[in-house]
Amino acid sequence: MEKLAVPSAFIRTEPFISTSKATAVPQGIPDYPFVTNSHPIAATEKTILSDWVDNIVDDVEAILLTGETIKKKCRLIRKAQGAPVLRNVD
Repeated sequence: MEKLAVPSAFIRTEPFISTSKATAVPQGIPDYPFVTNSHPIAATEKTILSDWVDNIVDDVEAILLTGETIKKKCRLIRKAQGAPVLRNVD
């Protein structure tokens, strides 16, 4: 879609970070911006999913409007109880 000038935001879950990056390279977009969400999705309660969406919506919007993530040096990690938190990964 991006190659057709249609802004797109790709949301991946944590276990698929490497796969997502590896897939972007042969497509000619090695620096394609991704938003990372916690995992799993299917087995997670709706209230927790809603919280996760609240945590990534600004990054999705930034990708759609500018092609960059707001929290470029951060990634979403999951606490033991399943609530996501942002952590710097410098």
